[in-house]
Amino acid sequence: MIHQLDIDSFRGFSALSIRELGQVNLLVGRNNCGKTSVLEAIHMLVATGDPSSIWHIATRRGEYVSSERQPKARGPEIDISQLFHGHELRPDSRFVIADDSERKVEATIESAEEPSPSPEPYFSGEEWVDAEEEFEGPAEFRLTWSRQGEGEVWWEAPLTPRGGIHRGRTTTHWDELRGKWSGDHDWQPVRVITTAGLTPREVTVLFEDVVLTPDEQKAVEAIQTIDPGIERIAPKSSESGRGGMFAKRAGIDRPVPIGTMGEGIWRMLGLALALAKSAGGVLLVDEIDTGLHYTVMDKMWTLVTETARRLNVQVFATSHSRDCFDSLAIVSPSAAEQGIDVSVQRLEQGASEAVSFTKDEISMAAERAVEVR
Repeated sequence: MIHQLDIDSFRGFSALSIRELGQVNLLVGRNNCGKTSVLEAIHMLVATGDPSSIWHIATRRGEYVSSERQPKARGPEIDISQLFHGHELRPDSRFVIADDSERKVEATIESAEEPSPSPEPYFSGEEWVDAEEEFEGPAEFRLTWSRQGEGEVWWEAPLTPRGGIHRGRTTTHWDELRGKWSGDHDWQPVRVITTAGLTPREVTVLFEDVVLTPDEQKAVEAIQTIDPGIERIAPKSSESGRGGMFAKRAGIDRPVPIGTMGEGIWRMLGLALALAKSAGGVLLVDEIDTGLHYTVMDKMWTLVTETARRLNVQVFATSHSRDCFDSLAIVSPSAAEQGIDVSVQRLEQGASEAVSFTKDEISMAAERAVEVR
């Protein structure tokens, strides 16, 4: 469980400390204060240096090296500079993410001993440059993952002449990387729901994993909070997209595609399934209230807190919504009775420490209509 998070020189943060984190945490704050960046930092930390997490983080934001500077033969490159504070690649560029259990991820840019030749022709923006052209900048991105002070280089990848990293470099076989770690370690699952929600393929795969388990009924109950007429749900493998998931509604013989029922049902279904498959780990949800009417948000938070307790999931979510905060305030006393710590963390642009609200402060702020966002 993460109780404290410290971020140094990552994305827009020169430094940030978040304290008094609980099992269910809501991050609030104005646009561009770094809420999504905190979720990304947690993703990298819990993923224990899995390089594919870097690819997913960058591609969700569309952070690619501009197409005119990429060699056509090698495919897309992610712009690694966006992960560093100031967005510059220098031999001393570095960011660190750490928690109170002495887990730490550190990324650095290592300079080359001598200029590195381009591995193949690349487009300069005006013309194709041959392989003899040399790149005078940094040559390597290095990721170090450590626990309890025992650090080692976990993964490293050469930068291209354009300062990017190719996808193939981030998809190294994960078992091979795990084999590099000689100590005992409890690997935690980490799952992410973006503002766009889960893809139809992700929802179908997650649902197939919970079929004939208690979590299947939990998923049905989650969407019944929005449409009580739904009796069952099931995938149909011959269909694609959201039309691949169907619902049986009371009084209607023909299955109804879930995609026709609105964004709220899809969001609740994805949230219930992601919680079920995050047992013992961490769930990150960007804009958790997306597509949900304010009248069902307390039910959404009840689903989150009860499942988090039952499956030992730590949840980090973001929101801009006052209704989302007020609904959490309604649910937090009963969550506390079940032993679930709930926290609200307000981020302020340029501040080095988040403002933490405990259960009692959350309830007080809601009762007095105090603006915490």
